Amino acid sequence: SKAHQEEEVSVKTAEEEAAEEEEIKKRSRELAGIGFRLAATGQYEKAVGFFTDAIKHHPKEFRLFGNRSLCYERMQQYEKALRDADLALSLEPGWIKGLFRKGKALCGLKRYYQASLVYLEVMDLDGSSVEARQELKRAQTLHLMEMGFSWAESSKALETHTTMEKAIEWLFDEVLVFLLSASACRKLFPVWAGVLAPSVTYAMLHQLFSRAGTVYSIKMLLEQQCAFVNYTKEEACVRAVQGFNGMVVEGAPLTVRYPSPTGVTDPCRSRECFFWRTTGCTRSDCTFKHDPNHKGVDRDR
Repeated sequence: SKAHQEEEVSVKTAEEEAAEEEEIKKRSRELAGIGFRLAATGQYEKAVGFFTDAIKHHPKEFRLFGNRSLCYERMQQYEKALRDADLALSLEPGWIKGLFRKGKALCGLKRYYQASLVYLEVMDLDGSSVEARQELKRAQTLHLMEMGFSWAESSKALETHTTMEKAIEWLFDEVLVFLLSASACRKLFPVWAGVLAPSVTYAMLHQLFSRAGTVYSIKMLLEQQCAFVNYTKEEACVRAVQGFNGMVVEGAPLTVRYPSPTGVTDPCRSRECFFWRTTGCTRSDCTFKHDPNHKGVDRDR
């Protein structure tokens, strides 16, 4: 009958479509295989081309994005590596290898704190992963070094403390001791700079504070939203306080003052949110303390 013939045509068409789809996936696997071999011999740029063609044939295969991410990371094209890692994870959330790719890309971009969070996620999924622990320690150490601490200081803090937060608090206390002893022994003059935006770097601070005089050292505590700048001359310290206090740096108003002034609770030590104590914090995901009794108390300081 006519209906039976139409049904046969429909079934035949579906079978043909399935065969065509399988043929396309097969071609994708062949291209990916060539990409694997090229990547294994360090020919990452050529490998990227084959993985890209493989993706065109099978755009929903998350592993292809992960493999291309690896190649981009080895080529030091970290933005592209991060993009592909995110694409892979959007297709397959929780994919451990994809999380590793993302962590590597973030480290390449010097976004060490975010990389640490990614490796912690890996450890939540696989607590026995030795590689995850190693990469986590590496990212955290580089994070601390980016703040201005040495490799030895960073390694010691992470070895003797169970969390990054405790390591930073310990280093923060060490910085205060260092500043006091250095100021006494070497006649150095420190200033405290607070409310550092996440995008502020050591180089930015050094360039800014060098306008006031010779900078001996800078210790950044990004998770504490602050830094200590050590000058060799008192007049430079005075110029920094007078010239930079209130300046907007990377979108955040900068407070520059002498360390631990009388009458002001240091939000860096107490881990209180600076914006909560001044203009008012509007971030729902803020990780710093919001004490109802301290809202707006430093608004006019």
